[in-house]
Formats: sequence, structure tokens, C-alpha cells
Amino acid sequence: QRKLPAARQLAGLIYNKEFLQKWRSSAGFAEDLILLEELYAAKLKYFDKMIGPILNLYGDEQLKKKTMVVFVGDHGEPLMEHNSTAHGDSVYDSALRIPMMVRWPDAPRRASQRIAEQTYMGGLAEFLEEIVMGEAESDQAVERVRENSGEVIVARDCDNKQFALRLNNQWKLIIEMLTGKKILYDLSADPGETRDVAEAHPQVVDSLQKRFFTEYPNFHKPNTFRCYAWPKL
Repeated sequence: QRKLPAARQLAGLIYNKEFLQKWRSSAGFAEDLILLEELYAAKLKYFDKMIGPILNLYGDEQLKKKTMVVFVGDHGEPLMEHNSTAHGDSVYDSALRIPMMVRWPDAPRRASQRIAEQTYMGGLAEFLEEIVMGEAESDQAVERVRENSGEVIVARDCDNKQFALRLNNQWKLIIEMLTGKKILYDLSADPGETRDVAEAHPQVVDSLQKRFFTEYPNFHKPNTFRCYAWPKL
């Protein structure tokens, strides 16, 4: 049997749900998880150190006057919150939510504002392009982000097994296509998605499910695209 590179072997374990469940049940899981979290924290600390010179534009004062810096992630990083340590195989917020930070050259050095909105990347990309082209100013950021805030956001995993609909940053319905199971979270009270309240709110489940299949009729249909093709070990 062909020997796989170490990275692909590791990936095969990361995406193997059976292995992850056995690991969770093992005697050393708690200590392993602490180590995993510490490694992730160390990675963030290292990134923070390395990104400093870039954000400072290597001390080039003229460049600072005409440069907008945008920092954005492409996915989250689950750490076994929902029996997952990978992205692409989950529609939970630990894998979906990403940070986005923008610094304009004309903004005061210590000025900052956090905007917590449910938005989509396409509209933000258009806004950033307008700023680069000189068609918009930084003080319009909050207004424009809110303009692009969608009432509904949908997501799917790479295997077409799970789909999610998020409404007004409060209700989130997850549909498991293989079993038909429906999981509902009230994100306003449970941002960590730890309590399934589907039985307590059947009307919300029915409403979101109807909306999902009505407004996104093709979203749940299987496709040939896969985010990854890791071996099954």
C-alpha cells in the first residue's frame, strides 16, 4: 500500500469522525485538548508578532498615507466544540465566523469601532473597491456594512451533508440531509451553539425549513465540488 505523506495522514484523521469520537472518549483527551488549544494560541501569538511590520508598512510614512490595510480570515478553527477539528466539514460558527479588520489611511491612529453585523463578503468587497478608487470614505463604513447585512445567510459543508440557515443573527437551523435531523439554536442566548432548542420551538423550525427550501431550492442539491479529498484512514 502506498505510504501517504505525513500531512495527508494527519488530515485523514482530522476529518475522520469515528476517530475523533474515540479520541474524545479516551483517558487522555482532556490533556490533549489543552495542548491543542495552547498550540493554537501560540500560533496566534506568532502571527501577531509577524504581522506587526506589515501593519506598520515597514515604517514607510509616505506609504502609510495612501494605503488601506484589510485583514480577513477565510474560515474559523474548530477545537472539538462539535466533535470537529477541521474546517469544511462543519456548518457551526466555530468554523464559519471570521474576523475582518480594516484600517484606512485617513483614520485617527487610535480610532476604532467594532461592527457586529450579519453580512456577506460580496457587498463588503464592493465597498472596499470603492474606497480604493476614491469613491467612498472611511466614515461611511458602518452605514455600508449595515446596508449589506442580510436577514438570512445560508451555509453548507463540503460533503453536502449539512446545511444551515441563519436568521437575523438569532435563529440558526441546521439540517442533516442524511438523517433528516433538524437542530435549532438561539444564538442570542447560546452563541456557542450548545443547546438544541428544536423541540421547544417547532414553529421556528418549520418556518426556517420552509424558507430554506423555498428561497434556496437548489442550494441543497448534491454537487461535484468538494473542498478536500483527504484519504480515509
